[in-house]
Amino acid sequence: MSRRSIAEIVLWASNFVSLDPHAIQQLKTEASTRRFWRCRTKTRSVVLMNSPPSTENNEQFLRLANIFLTASIPVPRVIASDLNKGFFIIEDVGMSDFHAEYTKGRVNECLGLAVDVLHTIQQINSEHIPSYSNERLCTELKIFEEFICNSMLEISARPLQDSTETILNIIRSVPNVTVHRDFHCRNLLVRAEPPGIGVVDFQDALVGPMTYDLASLLYDCYWEHSPVDIQNWAVKFCKQIASNTHWSVSFDNFERALKTTAVQRLLKACGIFYRLWVNRQQSSHLQFILPSLQKAYTLCGEIGALEELHDWLGVEVIPRGQTRLDEHAR
Repeated sequence: MSRRSIAEIVLWASNFVSLDPHAIQQLKTEASTRRFWRCRTKTRSVVLMNSPPSTENNEQFLRLANIFLTASIPVPRVIASDLNKGFFIIEDVGMSDFHAEYTKGRVNECLGLAVDVLHTIQQINSEHIPSYSNERLCTELKIFEEFICNSMLEISARPLQDSTETILNIIRSVPNVTVHRDFHCRNLLVRAEPPGIGVVDFQDALVGPMTYDLASLLYDCYWEHSPVDIQNWAVKFCKQIASNTHWSVSFDNFERALKTTAVQRLLKACGIFYRLWVNRQQSSHLQFILPSLQKAYTLCGEIGALEELHDWLGVEVIPRGQTRLDEHAR
């Protein structure tokens, strides 16, 4: 976004709030085309968001913000908006993300906050939240096929194609609930106000597998949780689900679905990370491809039905990926 465009959104925002022109900080973004700036007024911090209408569903963002806030999910309140321009002023729900807090040794404290919110998200029931269809799950795996197998490595994706039906069947063995879809350490923020957590990047929420957001949280692309922490929080989550619902399942089956969901998500994320490089020459996420592949490889080795995928990732994808990424680093 050009300086002229930044000046435009700041000028627009000044119609609603009095901003300090010397206290405007651009924030890091993930894989979307949206841009954010933290600004100061005399009494508080707010965030300006430029969300291009040509690429972003801003109407759904507003709709989901209202749905989540009504359900007491700590997402940003929208202070002002212009849908035609894609300009928003939103509440600042935290300056430090969970990744920063993890590095300070606050892993379990943060996971506790996240899991509490996750249980509340899963209780949302709205006709305005679309279904996470099998077609969409397959399309996401095809992102890996197109950008990792075809563009990056130039190899056949046959083992992934052969495993797709198995992956979907295991994922679909758990009930569907509302899912945030990007519930990881960069989208979860620490705030002083109760409930101590802020949640952002919720605009793609769907009704899908109850293991999806927990998989995003525990098998995070940006952080390596210890096996002990993963096991402990998976057990706690499963027990809480059993006490809150009529759904009854063994932990072994729940864990199998959780790990398989994580495989699907990790592979999708790898494809998105390389797509950022192919389409935008954005190299910021290349560093997360190999760690994510390694996690997927390890998980496949723990799921007997995904043995072929495990072998393929270990023998072909990861070694070739290492070589290719080394070339990018030169």
